[in-house]
Amino acid sequence: AIKAKNNKAAYDATTKAVTDSSIDGKLKSAQTEIENKTTGDGQMFYLKELAKLKNSVDALNDAIGDSFKNKKSAENKESHLNTLNNLLSAISTLQTNAIANETMHSAQVEKAKTLQSDWQKAYTNISEKDESTQAKDYLAQLGTLQDAINALNTNIAEAFKTGTSKAKDSEFAAEITRITNEINNIVKAQEEGYNAAITADN
Repeated sequence: AIKAKNNKAAYDATTKAVTDSSIDGKLKSAQTEIENKTTGDGQMFYLKELAKLKNSVDALNDAIGDSFKNKKSAENKESHLNTLNNLLSAISTLQTNAIANETMHSAQVEKAKTLQSDWQKAYTNISEKDESTQAKDYLAQLGTLQDAINALNTNIAEAFKTGTSKAKDSEFAAEITRITNEINNIVKAQEEGYNAAITADN
């Protein structure tokens, strides 16, 4: 009888902890936040991750019920409460990460757009104004850089889809800097070499 009483008391304490934690409400508000503050592939990724957490919460509730049925509520209470706390912090972290992924991605897309327009300016400039044979080399070099920009855009989209926009931000920033410097070097070389090349062609 004492065991049954302890089992019931531990079960009640555990279910009360779950109720008091408002974990269901937190799942709902995380979903609302993610739906309101994220978009597209990033949103899809984080809603799927949130659904996994919801399944884990359901599994916890089932496990608490099973412990009671098997008269193991007292011995499993600590483990159930640990799981509850881990899930609460996972929900909060997921929500934060979803919004950070969105913010980082938007900034990365803007930087890549600026990079593309810098590239376009350089390409147009050289192709329209420079009639030297040297110009073909510069345009070919810019062509290679356009491939690098395309690859960068693909990687930015891929990171967004997998929730890694924040983790990969410094890698993307370094690539943007590298490509920008190369564009600037080509423009500079073209400007410096322009007069000399025209003379050579004549």
